[in-house]
Amino acid sequence: MYRNATRMVRWTKLIICLLFATIVWQQIGINNWLNNISLFILIACLMGCLIVYIVKMLKSER
Repeated sequence: MYRNATRMVRWTKLIICLLFATIVWQQIGINNWLNNISLFILIACLMGCLIVYIVKMLKSER
């Protein structure tokens, strides 16, 4: 359970860092078409990561 929790935190931190980097690039004005798509992709990855690890934790408790 601890291993899954630490992996979830690592993946979540990585995705959030990429999300903030994408927002900064969008504010600067670099690759606007790519940033609009990548924001949705990163948010979907964040939600997917959280769902996957929560399901893993619930299965390991049984």
